[in-house]
Order: sequence, then structure tokens, then C-alpha cells
Amino acid sequence: MENKTRRQIYLANFFLFAILAIILILTTRGYHFNFKEGKIYQAGIIVIDSNPEGAEIYINGEKRSEKTPVTLKDISAGDYTISLQKENYHSVEKHITVNTKEVNRELESVELFLEEPTLNQITSKNTENFWLSPDQKKVIYLTNKESKQKLWLLNLDKNKVTEISTKGINFTAPSIITWSPKNNQFILGINNHNYYLGDLDKKTLAQIPNFPWEIKKAEWHPQDEKRLYLLLGRELYLFNLEAKQSSRKLILSNVTSFKASGNNLYCIIKKTSSVYNTKNTTEENASQEGINELWSFDLSGEKQKLITQNLPQGEVEKILIRNNHKLLPKEKQFIILVEGKNLETSLVVTEKMDKSKTDTITEIDVKVNDYFSSKNEEELIYQKQNEIYVYNFEAQKKTLVTRTKEKITDIFLHLKNSNYFYFKTENHLKAIDKTGSFTNIIFNLEENSSSKINLVSEGNYFLILSSQNRDQKDIYQLDPQSLD
Repeated sequence: MENKTRRQIYLANFFLFAILAIILILTTRGYHFNFKEGKIYQAGIIVIDSNPEGAEIYINGEKRSEKTPVTLKDISAGDYTISLQKENYHSVEKHITVNTKEVNRELESVELFLEEPTLNQITSKNTENFWLSPDQKKVIYLTNKESKQKLWLLNLDKNKVTEISTKGINFTAPSIITWSPKNNQFILGINNHNYYLGDLDKKTLAQIPNFPWEIKKAEWHPQDEKRLYLLLGRELYLFNLEAKQSSRKLILSNVTSFKASGNNLYCIIKKTSSVYNTKNTTEENASQEGINELWSFDLSGEKQKLITQNLPQGEVEKILIRNNHKLLPKEKQFIILVEGKNLETSLVVTEKMDKSKTDTITEIDVKVNDYFSSKNEEELIYQKQNEIYVYNFEAQKKTLVTRTKEKITDIFLHLKNSNYFYFKTENHLKAIDKTGSFTNIIFNLEENSSSKINLVSEGNYFLILSSQNRDQKDIYQLDPQSLD
């Protein structure tokens, strides 16, 4: 009797072990048992996360017990509609396909946006205009209370306001044309005629003597805050802010646009019969009249290089330098917007080719209004009237993200999530992901009489000049994702 019992126990344990082993093998290979249907199926995995966290998850209309963030490992292969819902936020819905033994990450980093974000007032002195520094840590704003104009500095890090001494300056059509590399100085133009140097360390604004007024473009010297590059007509000058006499020096002629970056000065030149006034180009490098060439000069003027002479004819509107070239990490790419005949623009990019002395030109698109690079420089986001496109440099492919009924006027990059960005139309501020799957209206500009918007990327909030149905305008802060 004992031997028979032992054999039964042994066989039972053996079969139990075999069943468990089979279950373990099937589970590790992605198989699950559906108790409702009574069958075994091979599953896929869905990774879901949202900002902010804690969103409820609905799959084909059925609510799950889990909330974001979560990894669902029991999903059978097939097509699904997944919805994320959170109180006070716009819901998000996406159609996805789950394949066996694969991880679906299409909902791995979903941004949720408030249905009714609140405005927090920052200024209260009838603000006429404001300017955000390139480092997004300072705001210069102009107030007009009881016919008295004043200029102020708002330090966003310290939330501190300081008045800038202006000594009775009449601010007619003011605009900041350039900031210094350290963001502690700026050039402010008034009525495109008088120019002033703003010093944020001294909190002063003083007129610049001998400063020319017909300025096409101005940029600070990257390594010397006492000097500026000024484009007057088609002549490029180096201007010394501290010199009392002979404050400007001619550097180049026939320049239509330029960009100072690092140790180099990049210039678009129509005619290259002369470069730095100490040197002449050779006959080999001389170009035909009217053809745009892109040249590189070191800041000392001792070295020069022709990058390309195949740019489209017309006026160059913007130059962007791309450093993240995977195939040629030491080479730079230049993305250039050129306005040609009949005001039609061309967006082009330079490409380095083997055994070629100069770069070739690839046209990305035409009729482009503006563009900017993604944070990792792998993509280009650009706008065309009422359309937004994403161009992938590696694939050399453009993709339409959205088309709206309203004209698109501005695009702002979501700093914390490169898959999202904001865009401004004539009446609305909207958020969208780069696939075009999610679009939410963040703010109604027309209802709130808003005239100017800037995004503070580091904090992911907007500064908006708005009247809020009152008699005066002021600056308000709008956070599209936080309830705090």
C-alpha cells in the first residue's frame, strides 16, 4: 500500500511539474489563457504613460483597473481604440495595432492638456509690449500709465521686477533687434531711426552715438560683447560700441544675409569679386552676378571657404546651422530660406558630397513661411500658411502634420517632449503631436483680446499679452498642463 501511494504521489507531482513547466514556457513565449472564451492566445504588450500621470485607460470602450503609467502584457493581437481620460483634461484617443510578441510604444509618452487653463496676471501697469530674452530668463516690458512710459526688467528665475532708467525716452514703435550672447545687453530700436543700448546689469538704456539707422540685420560678435555685426544695405560692418570715433569698419560687400556662430561668420554673397577687404578671391572662385553663394570666414578674417554656390536666386530670409549630422559628424549643414520672384520662398538644405569641393543643394519645399529645428536636430518643423510639416533629415522625407482653416502664425516647441509642439493661429493657441493624432485647443485668443505670445520652454508655460476684457493690457502666465 505504501509503494502504491508513493507512486501515485510521484506521478501526481510529475504531471503537476510538467503542467507548470508547459505554462511557464507558454507564458515566457507570450501566451495567455482567456477565461471568458476558454482558449489560449499569444499576447502582445502595450506601454502607456501620460503627463500628468494617473489617467484612466479605456480599451475599446471598456475601462481598465490600471492607470498610467502601466505596461499591459495580456493584450491579444489585433486592432484597438485606446482612450486616456483624466478630470479637467482633454481626453486622448488613438487607434493602434497590437502584434504578438511585440511591444507597442505609441502611447508611451502622451501629453495631456487642460480643458480650461487659468491665466495668472504678472504685470498690472497697462503693458504695451514685452520681449523675452533668448535664454528665456528675462522679460523686458514697456508700460504706459497716465501717459508715462516706463521700461521694466522681470527676472523670471527670481520673480523680481526692476525699473530700467530711460531718462524721458519717447518709445514710438519700439523693437529689440538683437541680444548679447550673455543676455545681459540688448539693442532697442525706436521708430527704426534711433537705437539704444540696454544694460541689464546697470539697469540703464542709453542712446548709441554714431549708430547707423538703416539696419537690415544686426548680431552681436560671438566672442566680444563690445562689438556688433551690422548689415547696411549689402555692406557688412563691424561696429564698436565703445569707440567714440570711426566706430564702424567695413568687412564685406555684396552681402545679403549672415550668421555669426562659434568661431565663424557665415555669409550669403551675391558677388564675390572681393571678400575680406584685405584679400581678393581667385578667378576660380569668382561667381556670376546675381547667384547666391554661401561662404564661411573665421572671425579674424584670415581664412575663408566657399561652401556652396548653388543657392536659389533671391533674398535670404533665414539661416539655420545643423551640427548633428550622423554620417559626417564634423560637417555642418545649413538650412536656408530664400525669397525669390513673386515672393515665393524656397526652403533648402546643403549636403556634403564625396569628392566635391562645395556642397550641393536639396530643396525641401516651397512657399514656406518659417521653420525651426527639433531639439535633437534630427527633424525640421516648418509652416506653410495653414499647414505644418515635419522633415526628417536621415530619411529625407517630409510629412504633413496638420492642415487648418485658419492661417498659422507661430510654432513653439514642447521642450520636455519632442513629439509635441504648439502652434498659434489667428484666433487660437493649439497643441499637437507630430503625427497629427492629437490636437487640442489650449486658449481662445480672440475671446481674451490677446495680441502677443511667447513660450518659456524650460517651464512649459506661455507669457501672453492680453486685456482679459478690461481697459488695459498686461502680461499673463498660462500653463497648459499644470493645475497648480
